[in-house]
Amino acid sequence: MRRLRICLYTSTYYPTVGGQEEVVDRQARFLHERGHRVVLLAPFVRHHDNRLERPFCIVRFAKPTSKRYGVSQVAVHLAWLRLRWGMDVLHAHGLYPAGFVASQFARLWPVPLVLTAHGGDVAANEDICLHPLLNRRVVAALRRADAVTAISTAIHHRYRELGVAEERIVDISNGVEVAAFRDPPSSPHPRPYCLAIGIFFEKKGFDVLIEAWRRLDPALRARVDLVIAGGGRGEAALQQQVAEAGLEGSIFFPGMVRDEAKAAWLAHAEVVAVPSRREPFGLVVAEAMAAGRPVVASRVGGICDMVRDGVEGLLVAPEAPDGLAAALARLLADDALRTRLAAGASARAAAYDWQRVLPGYEVVYERLVEGG
Repeated sequence: MRRLRICLYTSTYYPTVGGQEEVVDRQARFLHERGHRVVLLAPFVRHHDNRLERPFCIVRFAKPTSKRYGVSQVAVHLAWLRLRWGMDVLHAHGLYPAGFVASQFARLWPVPLVLTAHGGDVAANEDICLHPLLNRRVVAALRRADAVTAISTAIHHRYRELGVAEERIVDISNGVEVAAFRDPPSSPHPRPYCLAIGIFFEKKGFDVLIEAWRRLDPALRARVDLVIAGGGRGEAALQQQVAEAGLEGSIFFPGMVRDEAKAAWLAHAEVVAVPSRREPFGLVVAEAMAAGRPVVASRVGGICDMVRDGVEGLLVAPEAPDGLAAALARLLADDALRTRLAAGASARAAAYDWQRVLPGYEVVYERLVEGG
């Protein structure tokens, strides 16, 4: 197998916490372990410690303050990396600004270009696609790329809507380290609980979940708590919603959880709730399945690829607290159903194990480098 010089250029990376950051980090680790020379180009995160110990090279740049002006200056860093390290493949995560800048660079300094959208950069109702100039830049970048990877069926269809030829789309889902969730520590909570995890963005639908929890039978709430782990600017509003509903003794916010702490919270949950309004992939769903837990999730985006209603979990309409409450009540009250769905989820998780998913990127890179 040929050892390649691969530049991963991402719009966001640690210490920012989220799905895209985790995907890029895991991909870089895998490629390094396979013997490739990996350089990761990522923005500085202001007011945080950006130092990370990684076996691959990380180069930071100052993130432009404007989404419209100055973004192309990052191409100077790409040029330096190509001159300093060489570059057989350029893979941009996030279509704007990373994908757009990478496409401009690849046109001036020919190099095989791979793009990956992570959701908000191609969703029709998100800021980037609603802005005429930025949308044109995204579409142009997609059409210049040698290959684009789709993390879900929903993203694949969106690429086609934006004019990407079918033969340039490669389906490679995001993944999860299944083994990391199979031997968890003891339960972090003293009572049975339903769990939700994520950044407190509006699109995650935690306000819908709180409203659904309010509508549950009080006897059920007396037996099972709701734990919403995460953080972000929306936390104050969610806390206020809980207080106004009089649910302070039933809903808990333990803050951000990662690594072993996340594995523990997932492994001991009765049910994992994913009430997203929009979800291009659904990393928490994959993690819940890896932990062998049934899910109640919105029937949106990439979740529909992972969860079959009544097999790995229950699917409900987004932004429908009555339907969400009914599904939660049904699952929390039925031990046999939870056990059956948990077994289905555990079996399904193997399809999203990183060891199965990540080699797909190597296949794409090798094909492009060989001129196929």
